[in-house]
Amino acid sequence: MIKLFIRVLGFILLPIIWTTEFAHAQVAANSLLSNQTTVSYRQNGIDFVIQQTLNISIDLVTCAPQITWSNQSVNYIPGQATNLTATLRSCANGLDSYTFNTQINSQTNNDGLGQVTSGANQTLNLGASVVLSQVAANELALPFDQVNDGFINGLAVGDTIEVNSEIRQIVALTDTVTNSSIVLDSDLTNAPTTGMAVVEIATLTFAVNPGVITDATVALTTDIQIQGLDSSGGETLSLATVSFLAGSAHVQKLMRNVTTILGHATATGETELTVNGQTQFYYDGNVVAAPDDVIEYIVSVENRGTAPLMQSILEEHVVTGEMDIIPIVSNIQAVLMYDSATWTYLSFTTSDRYQQQTNAVENREEILVDLGTGYTPGNGGEIAPGETWALVYRVRVQ
Repeated sequence: MIKLFIRVLGFILLPIIWTTEFAHAQVAANSLLSNQTTVSYRQNGIDFVIQQTLNISIDLVTCAPQITWSNQSVNYIPGQATNLTATLRSCANGLDSYTFNTQINSQTNNDGLGQVTSGANQTLNLGASVVLSQVAANELALPFDQVNDGFINGLAVGDTIEVNSEIRQIVALTDTVTNSSIVLDSDLTNAPTTGMAVVEIATLTFAVNPGVITDATVALTTDIQIQGLDSSGGETLSLATVSFLAGSAHVQKLMRNVTTILGHATATGETELTVNGQTQFYYDGNVVAAPDDVIEYIVSVENRGTAPLMQSILEEHVVTGEMDIIPIVSNIQAVLMYDSATWTYLSFTTSDRYQQQTNAVENREEILVDLGTGYTPGNGGEIAPGETWALVYRVRVQ
């Protein structure tokens, strides 16, 4: 007499769960789904067991990549290309090859000659897998991809990955049939569940020469499109407006005769200014002076652009033998500086912003003042968009 009992067991090496927003697949590519049949029976008092297993290898499910722009506002550098970047995320269930094509769709406030100068067409391979289990706070077990080559579905040591909305770097990897796992550079804050996607993140870098800016007081803009294609032709189009920002210095120099108002009889370009609490009239030309008259100059630098003016230095020259630079009040109150908010006296001897020197070769006296915030002596500082810095100094006519 034979008693027959049949069991069919399905061993799925990975639960069919995919919880991230990037993926449409359910299991990792190249992992195995095993289905086992067991037949047991008894004959003549002896137990017999027959088992048979069939494996199904999971295919790659492609998915168009996710593209996120990294920098959409950059400084304009005349005649030079600027590197721009975008972040790429895989959303397949394994290693896939992606093609990226970058082009300028439109451009404003330039000569119309902006172009992508390098990196316009690139191909990148991005890996992906899923969580089998969490071995430790910084270690994840992944399904074995059936190839012992030091990669797990394209993931390798040094790759940046995202799992459960956290970004980490792979610092160690084991790729064997009995141990397929990755070690991350730091602990995960939240424990990922089985089946969560582990996707590679990469950076797409390309260079854009924006052309020649037309009006530096407004941004030069380019509409740039990145087309991302997976190996099956799935497409992502990402469009962003990139602003190239430039500083624009507007310099105004005016003067007045401090000794006598008669020196202004034929003066031109009258402008009323309040300097250090006192309102005076200044002129841009035809001021008359006699020997020993004192002339006061005011020089203002306004940033009318959209980016900071860097390493800003104001330099004034006075011809030796014609005029002498004299302090406004004393050597401690030699010149007046306006920092876009307040007036401050700078000293001949103690201020590291202010230098006065003789240039014998050019036969002149020179005043050098570091304008802007964050300055270093002799190298200038930063004048932000919309800020005005000014210098007031005096000379005596010889």
